[in-house]
Amino acid sequence: MIIREFYWGMLMYKRKTKYLSVGKFINVLALTAAMFLVSSFHLSNPALVGVIGMLVSEISEILFLFYISKRERRKTRNFSTTAV
Repeated sequence: MIIREFYWGMLMYKRKTKYLSVGKFINVLALTAAMFLVSSFHLSNPALVGVIGMLVSEISEILFLFYISKRERRKTRNFSTTAV
């Protein structure tokens, strides 16, 4: 959660909010897929379906935002070195 908030802040500061929308979309898709997949396991405690679904969705969004952050950082670094 904290890592995601950090990347949200960095992308908002750089005014790259379109990636936050895409990240939320990935979050919802991953949550839906994980819930359907895990519910087919017929676990003894149904609450585990929600826990595992939330973990998968948060991790997928964090990985997406991490990738975007690194890609954007590389773009700005390459732009600043070529402009000199």
